[in-house]
Amino acid sequence: MTLLRVDGLTRLFGGLVAVNKVDFEVPEGRILAIIGPNGAGKSTLFNLIGGTIPPTSGKVIFAGKDITGWKPYNIAREGITRTFQTTALFEELPLYVNLIIGRRMRTRTGFWDVLLHTPRSRREKKETSAKVMEVLEFTGLGQYANAPAGTVPQEAQKRLAIGVALMGDPKLLLLDEPTGGVGMGETDNIIALIDRIRSKGITVCVIEHKMRMIMSLADRIVALNFGVKIAEGEPQMVCDDPAVIEAYLGECIA
Repeated sequence: MTLLRVDGLTRLFGGLVAVNKVDFEVPEGRILAIIGPNGAGKSTLFNLIGGTIPPTSGKVIFAGKDITGWKPYNIAREGITRTFQTTALFEELPLYVNLIIGRRMRTRTGFWDVLLHTPRSRREKKETSAKVMEVLEFTGLGQYANAPAGTVPQEAQKRLAIGVALMGDPKLLLLDEPTGGVGMGETDNIIALIDRIRSKGITVCVIEHKMRMIMSLADRIVALNFGVKIAEGEPQMVCDDPAVIEAYLGECIA
């Protein structure tokens, strides 16, 4: 079953075509990798899917529903959450508080609920606490639970950013360079985490430059260059494509 379908997605910035008539589908429960050199339009594509910016033309269909141009918070509630190239964390707050903030869109507790200790307030507090413990264990961050986010290693911050996204109970998780700034030795932890996410039935769309990681993890690859899709298919087929090899100048290796 197709979970996400992108039809003719285009975004213009003045006279610049950042994304040009891009089409692809993401089957439920699979991992799709988006690759391409710097400036290829990868992050802009994620911004269009996630609602950060509206498309100039084209459609985003999620679970059979047209979500084109929706606000980011509505898209997140619908089941698409994401991370960013730069980890968007509250660095002075403990990890567990960052996770609680990531749960806010799934709760309805308001000021009066908290003040009056309503049943909804008590129930959602209990549910959020249980979810925090679940995500801390799932991401392997339990040892850092009370540490300020800005004080833990970069690789742990990357896992925390993924954990914050998981707090929203996504059906589709968009990961923008989840191993950026992380050494090859530490990358294995993030690869293992993404694999566990897939094993839970969550669909993943990932932007990544580390091709050895993509080759071992992705079910399919979409390659972009100058905002245009230049290849799509199984990992080895895409990496053998002459247009991809030219775009990467030989970086795309098994």
